[in-house]
Amino acid sequence: MVHQMIDNAISPSWWSHLWLNEGLATLLHMEILDEIFTEWRFRDLFVVQVRQDCFRLDTNFMEPLSYEVQTSSEIKSLFSFPIYVKAPVILRMVKHIMGNEFQDSIQTFLTIYYYGSLNPTYLWDMMQIYMSCGILDTLLTPEVCNYTMNDIMETWITTNNYPIVHVHRNASKLFIFQSEEVFYNDNEGKALPSHWLPITFTTWEELDFNNTAPHYWITPKNSNGISVQLTDNNGWIILNLQQTGYYRVKYDKDSLRFITNYLRNENCEKIHVLNRAQLIDDTYYFLMRGKVRYSQFVNLIYYLGRDRDYVAWYPMLQIFIDLSYFLPFADSLFIKQDMRYILKRLLYTLSYDEKVDEDDLTKWLRQEAVKWACIFDDTQCQQIATYRLKEHLEDPTNHKLSLEWREWTYCKGAIKADESVLLKLEELLNINNSKAFNYISCAEIPHRIIDIFYSSSLKRKDRYPTLFSYAIFVNYAVKHIHGIIEIIKAYNASLSDKSKLLVVIINHLYSEEKIQQMSNLLGCKFVKPKICRTFDDVIKRRLRQVAYQKSRLLKLHL
Repeated sequence: MVHQMIDNAISPSWWSHLWLNEGLATLLHMEILDEIFTEWRFRDLFVVQVRQDCFRLDTNFMEPLSYEVQTSSEIKSLFSFPIYVKAPVILRMVKHIMGNEFQDSIQTFLTIYYYGSLNPTYLWDMMQIYMSCGILDTLLTPEVCNYTMNDIMETWITTNNYPIVHVHRNASKLFIFQSEEVFYNDNEGKALPSHWLPITFTTWEELDFNNTAPHYWITPKNSNGISVQLTDNNGWIILNLQQTGYYRVKYDKDSLRFITNYLRNENCEKIHVLNRAQLIDDTYYFLMRGKVRYSQFVNLIYYLGRDRDYVAWYPMLQIFIDLSYFLPFADSLFIKQDMRYILKRLLYTLSYDEKVDEDDLTKWLRQEAVKWACIFDDTQCQQIATYRLKEHLEDPTNHKLSLEWREWTYCKGAIKADESVLLKLEELLNINNSKAFNYISCAEIPHRIIDIFYSSSLKRKDRYPTLFSYAIFVNYAVKHIHGIIEIIKAYNASLSDKSKLLVVIINHLYSEEKIQQMSNLLGCKFVKPKICRTFDDVIKRRLRQVAYQKSRLLKLHL
């Protein structure tokens, strides 16, 4: 409805200005929903789900918001990520630059140019009028007054990627400046213009995270940035209040340590939830680029054991996904231990049981925490899942499972399942419940599962294709390569299906030695000669993937 209203009201003068319509519509749509459904916290979720994901996608390979298009294919490319994700994020930044004047300038803009054909310059000119009415008087960077809103916004919409702001301290004096590492060379090696950066911050003394109008700016001509004098050598500062600016913040070691100590020892809720989320997301970003040590990151996230806010946890849940790629490697034990510690503390306060009066975000957090606790091999998590599965199978009427908990209870409950539970699951197979094998495959008794697989009454078409996705079968193959060859030989399937199964097994090997062993044992035995080269390519590609992930894991632990 909002999209339709905006599209009916204004028409872009050219396709390259389409981002303005879509960005305004998305931003207004989100804010209307937040006003109506306050308990869902759409504004906060927009920041951690859309803005932070925008960083992950906004790279040198992506086109900027606005660029010249001529051909139909170029026009079609405009209907992509930047329009629907980055555009509202940039306009949200503009909203906080303007403050209360943003809404007035948008209303005036839509009134004057209703049914008009226009470009973003008209909006910047309108905002310039409102800025001149008082906003500029509050700035502590006077040179900004000599430039227009169009000057400020030019690089934001015509360049890709995003800037990084560094905080460097010398005792109680802090220096804040824009990084030159990411931004200033295009694909042809030419210097790119730096951004006008709206700088907002608060300190441990003020704890004012609501004043998001920038009083300081880092400008293209002010390469030295700005300096801030604190009253204590151990005091901290947090930049980019509520993540209003489109940039990451890199704190020096001491500054990050002071913030970490505050989060771990004081009431973490005194720091705005969006800035807690920002600290986690930005610090992990710099960790994966070798700019922050793993110990610094872990010391920061330890506080999460006391934080029950889904919004603060959201970036950590995304980080879990990235870390999960390391878990099959033997050297990943330190990751499992650290993540288990945090999740165990959280679940101690949340508990494994849902409460009637809880909001949905808390329920989501519990579901995610329980899922990841089991993935990181938490013993209590697996014991509770096993108990609940047994309880449900013995009396499904009085111990029903909600849709949200069904997958976790069945799969994680089957990991340590005894014979009685496996027999109950096998009964489900025999009444043609093909999904039951998904759950059986989670159990840590591979030979028993394979017996059930071959003896079950599932039709061949239901049985064979799904086997390719069963991790337990693959794990059995990894541990018993010689034995699995015999199983594959006896496997009543086409050579094509056997080849697919082998590819799945190879892609679940995490040791160069095992991969080479599999290659030597199998050769092209189960592969048609004409696709033997493809099989070799799979082996080589997997070796490269394993080497790459092991190098990432090594850097992480340094």
